[in-house]
Amino acid sequence: MPKRLQTLPEEKANALSHALGFLLGIIGIPFLISKAWRLDDSKYLIGTLAFSLGIVMVYGFSTAYHAAKNSKKKAKLQIMDHVSIYFLIAGSYTPMVLAILKTDDAILFLSIIWASVLIGTFFKLFFTGKFKTLSVVIYLTMGWLAVFFFNDLVERLSLETLVWIGVGGLSYTLGVIFYVQSNRPYFHTIWHVFVLGGTAAHFVAVYHLLSH
Repeated sequence: MPKRLQTLPEEKANALSHALGFLLGIIGIPFLISKAWRLDDSKYLIGTLAFSLGIVMVYGFSTAYHAAKNSKKKAKLQIMDHVSIYFLIAGSYTPMVLAILKTDDAILFLSIIWASVLIGTFFKLFFTGKFKTLSVVIYLTMGWLAVFFFNDLVERLSLETLVWIGVGGLSYTLGVIFYVQSNRPYFHTIWHVFVLGGTAAHFVAVYHLLSH
């Protein structure tokens, strides 16, 4: 969490950066859903809907949080801003897992991922401001669970899809460098730009997945 309160110009930049992400998501999501629908396979549609939900939640709540002026409203929106991160992580996994893992393995993996979302959300809603270390552990654990099916990723996904997954992960990772230094002017906005890059790359990855 940033130690310094963001200035009004910074918060405006923060809100605008993710408002752009929300707008692009609203424009792009129908294309993904339409593409998944035409495949006539429920696993692709479910995966695409989960990913789309994560995008709408992250960029919607982030924009609302940074744009809010009322302190009480801002505090509540910040909670949802953090909760939405769980949904985007799980939503980014879901289309890939459903596409490449056998049914039993996919159900097991997604059960763990979405159970993590529920646990993380529970603590954010009912123990606000507490167990911050646990939240970080859940974020990191969810992010690194991909190592358990790395071979499946390499064997069953196209090179283009793998590259875009990697680019997205790299963008998120590099962005953390700026996030942890959000006490510096506009570094939080730069973090937002890297998040945009990560989401855009994973959007392209899902598009390639649906183009198999």
